[in-house]
Amino acid sequence: MAYVVSFSNQKGGVGKTTSCVNLAAYIALSGYKVLLVDLDSQANASSALGVFDKKAENSIYTALCTGDIRPCIVKGADFDFVPSSRDLTGAELELKDKEDREFVLKNVLSAVLDDYDYIFIDCAPSINLLLVNALTASKGVIIPLQCEYFALEGMNQLLNTVRLVKKHLNPSIAIDGVLLTMCMRNKLAQDVEKNVRSLFKSAVFDTKIPRNIRLAEAPSFAKTINNYDDKCAGALAYKALAQEFISKHKE
Repeated sequence: MAYVVSFSNQKGGVGKTTSCVNLAAYIALSGYKVLLVDLDSQANASSALGVFDKKAENSIYTALCTGDIRPCIVKGADFDFVPSSRDLTGAELELKDKEDREFVLKNVLSAVLDDYDYIFIDCAPSINLLLVNALTASKGVIIPLQCEYFALEGMNQLLNTVRLVKKHLNPSIAIDGVLLTMCMRNKLAQDVEKNVRSLFKSAVFDTKIPRNIRLAEAPSFAKTINNYDDKCAGALAYKALAQEFISKHKE
């Protein structure tokens, strides 16, 4: 049965989608079956994987409305994914009157849990009903955190949302890890890392993702970093992160 992980941070531009897409790729290359769900109406993960139609007929929005995810699954180069669409912006209104509205995504994913080892959900940088659906469907949460001055801004609200979901909707959810991204070799980045590790301790991944131009370029070619430049520092970091993640779940 698939282990479901949400990638979330209400602060945008922290490398959330980059991390979700590239970690999925390297875990798939390690021999695991992976499904990525793009639950962000900006559809950046979909674009990075070669789906540029922001009004895709078979998208996660379609699956949430029909309850059937299988027609929406796209076979990617290394792993499967469900694209997003702009229609997802209206999902909040459509879900709010549904019975068990917090469990819609969980129910949709239940049909394919036995088909995959891991399901990654790329959440929008906001706290809303779609995020609650993602957290309710997940066993773990990965929080990408940029190594900059305002890194922890908004974290309390996200952590509080996770706590509320754990208390009322999904007792099994836990923080899988805090991932330091866009790291540079300067004092500010070192101070931020020290602060984050002091606050979250063992919850912080040992692997850090460096600021890397090749990581920034890869999505414009609709490629994951392993298919764009597997020797660059960013690729090596995500490869190491995949091994750390897999080892953690073997324990």
